[in-house]
Amino acid sequence: MSNDTHHPICPKCGYDQSGEIATWQSQCPMRGTCPECGLMFEWADVFDPGRVRLAWYTEHADHKRAMIRLTIPTLWMLLIPNRFWKRVSVERTVFPIRVWVWCFGMLLFAYVLSVFASVGVSSYQTYKWNTLSATNTDMSGFDFWYERFLEAFTNLITNSDGLTQNGMQFSMLGAGMIVTWAAILCGVPITRRIAKIRLSHVSRAIALSVTVVIMSFVLTLLIDCMSSILTTAGLALSQTKMGNVVVASSIRQVRFRQVEYYANLSVTILFAAMVIWVQWFWIAAIVVGWRIRSIVLQILGIIASLLAGYTVFMYILVY
Repeated sequence: MSNDTHHPICPKCGYDQSGEIATWQSQCPMRGTCPECGLMFEWADVFDPGRVRLAWYTEHADHKRAMIRLTIPTLWMLLIPNRFWKRVSVERTVFPIRVWVWCFGMLLFAYVLSVFASVGVSSYQTYKWNTLSATNTDMSGFDFWYERFLEAFTNLITNSDGLTQNGMQFSMLGAGMIVTWAAILCGVPITRRIAKIRLSHVSRAIALSVTVVIMSFVLTLLIDCMSSILTTAGLALSQTKMGNVVVASSIRQVRFRQVEYYANLSVTILFAAMVIWVQWFWIAAIVVGWRIRSIVLQILGIIASLLAGYTVFMYILVY
């Protein structure tokens, strides 16, 4: 005897479809409409929600190694939200634990990368200045590397590392926008009645958008690291040691300091792209993925999320 306890519910709002099924007499229709939210669906998706698994999607991976392997394809699909939500529609089965495990895994990856990037840049700077100054810091001992890693961990916790400040500020802005969208869809009674969307779908959207914000932080970190390394190398190359005197070439210094300008410009462009992407992602989720036709909900979400993100960003910037 089968122990299957699956209840036929609407993929979008979770309304029990047993009453509709009880009205069938001699045949089963191919398509149906939820009387609660008005979603049109295939009855096959209601009876067997897991019948379609997306081979490229990390949430539908069979094991942990597959989740890691499918990270790049998933991020690639997320790059264009309309394309992503057209495939990951409201009928696709949600595995909240898997998607959040993946999200926290990406967060851990970003944190570890930040530590090693900070240690690498500071060590490279020490090495370069050792070649020019009279002092010679011993970089081969355990104490040197212990202090570097301890400093990196401390700076990340206190957000005092110059390499991570930009990324942290932008990440907090993105997080503010994401939380606001989720609150509008699930926390405000009026908009919740308009959306009529299951919490699991919103949870999936939160985890996915947070992951992309984390990756934008990683890109910001890499840009800052490359800028610091190139600037340090440029300043070192612009200085020549003549006996005990270090002579600097102002022309070369100006040339290499332009690296900082282009790095800041790249971070600004990335920042603007992230803001646009977060708004695009949630609008695409509402319209394409969840098929919610409400202009009011979209406009309210955009305005509220931008205001919330800006408030969080300014708070982090000031304090």
